[in-house]
Amino acid sequence: MNDYPKVFDEKMVGKYPALARAGGGYVWDEVLEYRVWCHPEDGAEDLEEGSEYYHAFVNYEDAKKFSESNKGTEEPLALILQEEFIDEPEFGKYVHVKETRITEWAVEYLIRPRRTKDTIPNFLSPNAPSNRLDILRGLAKNVDDEGLKEAYKDANKHAWTKQELEAYDYAAMREQDERGKLVHAENRGRKEREIEMARAMKMDNETIEKIIKYTGLTEDEIHNI
Repeated sequence: MNDYPKVFDEKMVGKYPALARAGGGYVWDEVLEYRVWCHPEDGAEDLEEGSEYYHAFVNYEDAKKFSESNKGTEEPLALILQEEFIDEPEFGKYVHVKETRITEWAVEYLIRPRRTKDTIPNFLSPNAPSNRLDILRGLAKNVDDEGLKEAYKDANKHAWTKQELEAYDYAAMREQDERGKLVHAENRGRKEREIEMARAMKMDNETIEKIIKYTGLTEDEIHNI
């Protein structure tokens, strides 16, 4: 049985914007929901006039069962919250980005550590071990740094080989590029979805601060909904 994390807030599942980034960042803060994307052209039920759509789930197991029992579906993805993350603008160059974003990850990425206040500073420290990336990937055998040791323990239990993880990383980067092109080409009504999400959160009496965090809308925009 897979022990993927529980979602952050079950009542919010299905209310997040469909538009999200794809992959990247190396660390995560919360799992928001599990998604299964459906493609009518591949046999999924046509619920959006020929367009792709997704079903949202509160746990991986239900998402996996749905994916396996319905035609035209993808493998489950995890929608995650990153309050900070590691960017890699070019190969081998890592940058600590202190901004919030929502992104879709293949669930296998959840072998990587939930971020702590020390995870990224320790990774980027001049004193970080030369195998720091292998530690995040769960490949290192000797780990002395306490901040990275927990990352290794979490990732190592899945026992991926170095070749498997490098191939997975590369495939995820290419998928992110392709999804990025689709985002710019189609836009999926991003603003409208953010407004609908904010409206739903207001009906649930969520705070303005939380609505801003999850939708990216301004306070004035939220008050005008």
